[in-house]
Amino acid sequence: MTRRRNVNGGGYVDVDMPSEPEDLTATNVTKTSCTLCWNAPQNDGGSSVTRYYVEMYNEQSGWIRINETPAAECWTDIDGLLEGAENEFRVCAVNEGGVGPPSESTFVIWTPGELNKPNCAPSSTSELSVMSAVFIIRELKAFKESMIVYLSMVMY
Repeated sequence: MTRRRNVNGGGYVDVDMPSEPEDLTATNVTKTSCTLCWNAPQNDGGSSVTRYYVEMYNEQSGWIRINETPAAECWTDIDGLLEGAENEFRVCAVNEGGVGPPSESTFVIWTPGELNKPNCAPSSTSELSVMSAVFIIRELKAFKESMIVYLSMVMY
């Protein structure tokens, strides 16, 4: 918690860090880029959010900051990703109180090659890639949760 001068009169106001941004998703997925979108934190900590930090997970370095986005925008384009790599992202909100906790992370699984366009919907290969990635992400999360429950039962 930090203190700042009250702009409406004497004294000071306590300011906390903002809570985590919500509903982080990846859209417009290609082999080497994506767009991340999120919702502002429910609690700004008593001070307006001034910017967001976007972080990416790297197995050698852990979480690294890759981008800074103005607070007016709850989205950012990520370019230069390696084709065929799995990337994990999260976002932190920043205000006068400091850097808040990160959002839940999102996994994006890149399609390693070109897809054949089907004769029916979806209307583009990039849309199909997003649909495939979302399906794979949901399946992986469900598998991870079921394995935790199963292992807990076995260990008991």
